[in-house]
Amino acid sequence: MTTSSPDAEAPTGMVPIPPVLFGLAATGQRMLSRRRKRSRDEESGRRHPGAAGPRRPDRSRRRGCRCSGGRKVLSVGVAGASVALLAAGASELTEAGTSLDARTPGHASALVTSGVFARTRNPLYLGLTGLLVAHALWLGSKRALLPAGVFLVVIDRYQVPAEEAALAEKFGKAYRTYTETVPRWLLR
Repeated sequence: MTTSSPDAEAPTGMVPIPPVLFGLAATGQRMLSRRRKRSRDEESGRRHPGAAGPRRPDRSRRRGCRCSGGRKVLSVGVAGASVALLAAGASELTEAGTSLDARTPGHASALVTSGVFARTRNPLYLGLTGLLVAHALWLGSKRALLPAGVFLVVIDRYQVPAEEAALAEKFGKAYRTYTETVPRWLLR
């Protein structure tokens, strides 16, 4: 279901562009997931006493993945679900003929409340957060979850409230009713 309204521009006060913030978070994940510098013994190729057999290369590290098989499958599953959520949200907005540009929520020509927007008001940000979680799983680093959390907090505290204010101004009672029935993320 969509509700149309005449064009009105509302100032947002938003600073980061979500895809840029997403890229910074993913870069931060890579940096946080790097292992400490190898010990001198490892750098020189010497083996510790009691280590048996020849040293075998870890093939998963050459491809940039430090995850086990199960974690890799989980990572791919979370990434797939996140991409599906992103695609469904973008498709709903496109079909409604409204803007996908997070910098100008005042350009929204319709209030989309159907499809994935009937379950969560922010499927695109939820999908991006899911991709960051999948990336952390792929990297096999608990520390890599930190940028995903920071991304979600920044989006939740700065981006979403600015968008909500612009949409409430533009769509009035219809938007307030929508916010009362559909959670910002997944749970109330």
